[in-house]
Parts: sequence; structure tokens; C-alpha cells
Amino acid sequence: MLTQKDSLVAYWSQENAVLKDRGHFHYASCRMFEYYLPGFSGGKILDVGCGHGMMMEHFRRSGNQVYGIDITSQSIQHNLLQGLTALEADARRIPFKDGTFDLVYSLGVIEHFDDTQTALHEQVRVCKPGGCVVAVVPILVTPLCPAAIGFELVARPEHSLQVTYGKAYTKSKLAGMLAAAGCREIRVEPYYGSAFLRALPMRLNVKLTDIIENSFFSRQAGLVLWGQGIKGGP
Repeated sequence: MLTQKDSLVAYWSQENAVLKDRGHFHYASCRMFEYYLPGFSGGKILDVGCGHGMMMEHFRRSGNQVYGIDITSQSIQHNLLQGLTALEADARRIPFKDGTFDLVYSLGVIEHFDDTQTALHEQVRVCKPGGCVVAVVPILVTPLCPAAIGFELVARPEHSLQVTYGKAYTKSKLAGMLAAAGCREIRVEPYYGSAFLRALPMRLNVKLTDIIENSFFSRQAGLVLWGQGIKGGP
């Protein structure tokens, strides 16, 4: 019988092979970081669950020193071929020393497995005091949540919902988890996610993303929660 990790590796090995050619995911993620952390440059960054590595490329172009970890060997090989620094590792056991990075982020990663709080603690552990920790997860209290779950059930019926969609969170729950992991100055807000636009041509997807991200649905009824905190001092 497959373990939870085996199921995740099997699914995301397949999904990452598709996502590396889906530029709209990259575009939407870049816009999200530009909104919340504009102009981040000159830092040391860790992408937890780096997948196809497109966000690593984005931050590298901005003058950052970027590292990534992922549980799928295919993703690691792809990133290495692109000249990126990536390691095969579990988000719950990050293979870096305490206080290594200025920014540690995970985008749609920690909701897919048990011990999510452990993964957040790990992100905070490897972040420098005063550095920034970001976790983006599905939002629970939103009109779009049932539609997003329905999309996953129809599009990928052969996989469990925890593997494809994961657990959804309220703003207070995610804020509490960040605080418990050692963060302060916590900011948790809904944000638009691009799942429903994935099948559209890139040009149309970009136009719709630009419209929706400044709308009510992005800031009040989005598909994901942006969770951000600053690691406290020693």
C-alpha cells in the first residue's frame, strides 16, 4: 500500500512535468510576490516545494541567491539542468542549518500532508532572525472553495483530495500556526489563485489575471491565503 509520501511523489512527479510548461502559474505567483514583497533582491532565498523552478528563476533574475527543495527527483533534475541549486528533500525535514535564509516560502505545499505545523516550524528554523517566512495555502471560508474542490474531484478523480487540493484554512488558523512556529508581524489575506484559468491560452489567462487580482474576488473571496510572518530574534 502506498504511503502518503509515495502518493504525493507519484502525483506531483506527473503534475510538475505539466506545470513547467504552464507559464500562467508562474505569472500569477510573480504578481502575488510583487504585491506583498515588492522589489525583493540581494537576499538568500529557499523555495520549499520548488517544482518546476520557475519562481526560483524569477528570484534569481532579481539578484537573489536561490535554493530549492522538492520531494520529486524529476523536478530536481530539471532544475539542475537549468543551472538552479535544488535538493531532493521533505518540507518537514529541510536539510539546511538554522538561520540560513532571508526569505523562505512555500506555495501550495504544506497543506498536502500531515504534520503541516512541523513544516512551518522548519521554514522558520532555516530563516534568519528578522527574515520573512511565507506560506500560501487554500482558503476555507470563501464562496470559491466548493468550486475549487469540485474542480479537483472532476479533473483528477484517480487521486485523493489531500494529494491534489490539500487542506484548506481560515485566516485565524493560518495566523495561529505562523505564530506558533515563531513568527511575528503576521499578515494573512485572501488572494486570487489561477486554478480555473489553467486551460486558457496564456495571453487570455494573463489578461484575466490582471483583472481579477485587483477585484473583490482576489482580496475578499480568493482561492488561496497568503500567510506572511517575520521570524523573531534569538
